[in-house]
Amino acid sequence: MASLADVFKEKERSNWLKAWLAIDIAKSGLEHLADNEAQTFHQHIYSQVTSTLKSQSATCTSCNTTNLLRNQKCPNQICDKVCQAIIKEHRYKKCSWNNTSAPLWQTHYWEIAKCYIQTDGYADKISIQDTDFNGVVSFMLNCTRFDSKFSFPITKGKPTLNKPACLLYKAREVHKAVRHSSLMEVTDVDLQDYFTTLNNLLKDSSHLSQDNVAKNAVVKLAQLEKDTLLLTTTEMMCFLDAVGTTLKQHLKGIAKDVVDASVNDLRVNTELCIDNIKDFMSNCKQELAKQANIHKQDIDEHVNSKKQGIDDHTRRLKQGMDEHADRHKQGLNEHADRDKQGMDEHADRQKQDMDEHAGRHKQSIDEHADRHKQGIDEHASRHKQCLDKQAEKCIKDIQEQFGNTTFTETTYKKSCEGITNVLSFHYTISKQQEFNFIIWPKTTYKSTHV
Repeated sequence: MASLADVFKEKERSNWLKAWLAIDIAKSGLEHLADNEAQTFHQHIYSQVTSTLKSQSATCTSCNTTNLLRNQKCPNQICDKVCQAIIKEHRYKKCSWNNTSAPLWQTHYWEIAKCYIQTDGYADKISIQDTDFNGVVSFMLNCTRFDSKFSFPITKGKPTLNKPACLLYKAREVHKAVRHSSLMEVTDVDLQDYFTTLNNLLKDSSHLSQDNVAKNAVVKLAQLEKDTLLLTTTEMMCFLDAVGTTLKQHLKGIAKDVVDASVNDLRVNTELCIDNIKDFMSNCKQELAKQANIHKQDIDEHVNSKKQGIDDHTRRLKQGMDEHADRHKQGLNEHADRDKQGMDEHADRQKQDMDEHAGRHKQSIDEHADRHKQGIDEHASRHKQCLDKQAEKCIKDIQEQFGNTTFTETTYKKSCEGITNVLSFHYTISKQQEFNFIIWPKTTYKSTHV
């Protein structure tokens, strides 16, 4: 039999080997729970997907991961739905597609479990036994189906004072510390913390405390801690070979792993920060809505009071305007009455003046007409006398010239009658002109007939 103390003389180097062995024992204690859940999850996905198909025994091995990520539909209506189910159960919806192969999903359940291991490098691992402690714990941390498998809430993102790290998260940190130790040394204090973390995880009251595999791992950890765990030389050599192989593999990619882990932590923390910002914004919106409602109520009350004041002021102004309008209306009515009375009196005076003026003009017209009539009569009489003389002369001349012609009194009267008609027509025209011009000056009349 050999012990770890026989490997290194330095105590801290021996502690480092103890830590490695403790991690290996803890991984064996978690395998049963993780492997069973991986199988159950695999069966659950395919039973749900195939239940909607005509044939529940339908299979598909032709799809590849790249095409599925490009939203290419599975010809058998299986793989694309399985892909969505895997994403749905991921805590951050960021699956590690480089670790898996879609054509193997239906026949190898561990291919689906590897989608939840956050770092690359597990594509060739075909079972949980081939997967290291970090891969197993990552599967448990990132798959939400394990939320019901532990008594504690699984850490999401980076731990804070308000949200301390859970045991799974702490166990993964133990693996990182031991794996990335450049000096391959662990202090007694750190080693004791590692044992405490791993023991508490394997003793979790929800499921692992009743798991026989986990119980056996707890016993081995206790023996290892007390240096009573005896290993055969063969077991020791196998363990050292495993540690050596692991170191060689991981030392080559240690820088890449550190970067990948940092990037992943940054991604997780960024998403957590975004969630926190969203929560904060939601709280701010709610608080703003409350304040807005309070201010809205104050504004409504202020507006109502101002509105009432405006209404009162408007009523007073309206009443004043009505009174003012009534006074002006009364004054206008009185003024209109006075103006109407004055206009009536003025109209009466003008009417009387017009009557008097018309009377005077009528009398003047009558007098003027009488004068014209008298003048016409006198003029007609003179013309008649002249015509009589002229007619007598003409008769006499005719009788002298035509001795046989008879010229009687009747012929003379007819001639006089024609002349009288002409004079009457002339008198009528003159009378009409007098009425058109109302007054015809005597000088004009006389000058016309001279």
